[in-house]
Amino acid sequence: MISKRIAAGACALLLLTGCGSGQGLSSAFGSAPRWVDSDVAELVPAGGEMRPQDDFAAYANYDFIRSGERAGGLIATIANLTLRVDEMLHGEIGGSKGADELNKYCELMYDDEYAAAQGYAPLKEFTDDIGSIHSTQELYSFICDPERNPLGYGLLVPYEASRSENDPTRYMVMLMGPEPSLTQSMYTNMTASEYEDKLLNDRLMEHLLTNVGYDAAGAKKVILNCYETEKFLAENTVPLAGTEDTFTVTREALDELDKGYPTLQFLDSWGYGSLDSFIPDKGLVKKADSFCTAHPDKVRDFLICRYLEELYICLDSANMDKIEAVTEPLTYISEEPPMFEEEIMGKYARIDTFINSTAMSAPCAQLYCGTYITDEARTRLWDMTKDLIAKFGIVIDEQEWLSDQGKAAAHEKLDAMRVHVIDMDWDLADYSGLNITSKAQGGSFVRAYADVKRFEGFNTAARLSSPYDINVWDPRYVTLNTMQCNSVYMPGNNGIYIFAGIVVDPMYHDGMTDEELLGHLGYVVGHEITHGFDINGVEYDGQGLPDPWLPLEDQAAFSDMSSDVGHYFSSMHPYDNCGIYQGSRVTPEAIADMGGIRLGLSVAKDIGGFDYDRYFRSVAETWQISRSLDEEKYYFASDEHPLAYLRINAVLTQFDEFYETYGVQEGDGMYTAPDKRVRIW
Repeated sequence: MISKRIAAGACALLLLTGCGSGQGLSSAFGSAPRWVDSDVAELVPAGGEMRPQDDFAAYANYDFIRSGERAGGLIATIANLTLRVDEMLHGEIGGSKGADELNKYCELMYDDEYAAAQGYAPLKEFTDDIGSIHSTQELYSFICDPERNPLGYGLLVPYEASRSENDPTRYMVMLMGPEPSLTQSMYTNMTASEYEDKLLNDRLMEHLLTNVGYDAAGAKKVILNCYETEKFLAENTVPLAGTEDTFTVTREALDELDKGYPTLQFLDSWGYGSLDSFIPDKGLVKKADSFCTAHPDKVRDFLICRYLEELYICLDSANMDKIEAVTEPLTYISEEPPMFEEEIMGKYARIDTFINSTAMSAPCAQLYCGTYITDEARTRLWDMTKDLIAKFGIVIDEQEWLSDQGKAAAHEKLDAMRVHVIDMDWDLADYSGLNITSKAQGGSFVRAYADVKRFEGFNTAARLSSPYDINVWDPRYVTLNTMQCNSVYMPGNNGIYIFAGIVVDPMYHDGMTDEELLGHLGYVVGHEITHGFDINGVEYDGQGLPDPWLPLEDQAAFSDMSSDVGHYFSSMHPYDNCGIYQGSRVTPEAIADMGGIRLGLSVAKDIGGFDYDRYFRSVAETWQISRSLDEEKYYFASDEHPLAYLRINAVLTQFDEFYETYGVQEGDGMYTAPDKRVRIW
């Protein structure tokens, strides 16, 4: 039920070109290290003896590189998590309301033969209903009925903006036009590549429309009407300008502003009735009714296209293969390479699309945490994170570039940092509003997915209508679900989140040594703590509000050091003719990487008999990866993180403990002169 292109995770359209050796900045940092790009197995000499003093990434990961395995470390953890969740969802699920609904949903999601027998009929139920609209009154009736309109489409839809700066206990809710089929600029000035995007979208929509009963001429008319509506949305969108006071309106003001469009009726039908403050796109609100009154047919066809575009991914694999063939790109585009083999990638894409990116992430996470997460894991990760945060306090005091005022402000933010480990606040998860029609009752996966999206819409309204609590990890907030294989720092909460999805081998297993724990998850969590104090983190205070706290003189010093980090990475040249590495793009992540190691080494000082070799090897294992040269070129040109081998070598070469462990001396490949080292924290 998932296309190969969706599984591959298509990214920005980037043509990868480069010239020159990329050595122009080498002189600023001495001779640029000549490490082999060990992310690319074909570049690593076979049978050669690697020395840790010259190229630690290639040395520590040599056996993995030569094994032919594609993924190790964090990527292998994602694969193992995928297989574990897939097995869990195929098993017996039940015992609670959430688990029962998850069971019905997964039964439909995994039954490809059943979906094939239904074909396009479940999609046609939606398009036939929308197609019966012939007047503005009928259009408004559909838009304001969540039972008929489970995806919540209209010309205005609610989006979460952020917390209110005037009242930090309140969310700000925006009312904007829905995302268009094409980028907004394409409705005024289309480039050649954007025109190809339009042709591919036309092919997709024509294919879908003809399969739900439209003839060729009718399909073209529906698509044209959809574009006409989206052009209206693009032309009447007014960018926000000014302060919160100038762009926020009350319900009464919104009612006067909309000129007849049922804005409040729509919001109330979705559960926003208790809110009295919104941030609307005023230009769109004022003109929505006049457009709907003049062109109900165009808005109707826009809705038909939106429903087809969002729900077709629920079709069976045979139909998805046909769609894949119809939408094959006309020219080569660069796509994000798949992380692992096709079978696992398909399972990963299904779980990510239909579970982790929907309201089903909460019941899945509750089941997963109860099944696989141990008390030992919770305790060790909590204790480790608190230790890392405490060490950052010492790091702050050691910074000569920070003024006393800057140190006091940094401590104030650090002391307020919140820690969330594995478990969300499950008592907020209420599944009483979710009632999926099962396979035994004649349900379809298309309908189940739409019902979950409606449930998610009501959940979002309930969350945004509640007071903003910075201490809560809300399971209704899908974006922050704990099933992700990750750990993150959220500046708007000043919070560290360690997700259950990363507590999987090889990143974690019960009984692992302190060295392994710090080299794997300690690196990752320390990295996220440092994000609270990077280029972006210093813009938010301890309560998660936008309030730059670094004194001006400290800001200048921080900016200069950040530039040095960027220049240092720009001096790297992973492979021949790679061009200039955009060090400024990876600077925030590189600063965080160095912070992660600094904090791990600080904790290590308190552990008797600490094995530094095992620790550094664990760091290297975290970033094990095997890519083709073409894949590496993609990440070289687009990723905001340093290349994997640089997250090992370029980071470790900044720390005395590494030199002491392996006896690194001037002239060795891993040697960087003390006055050329660039870490900030």
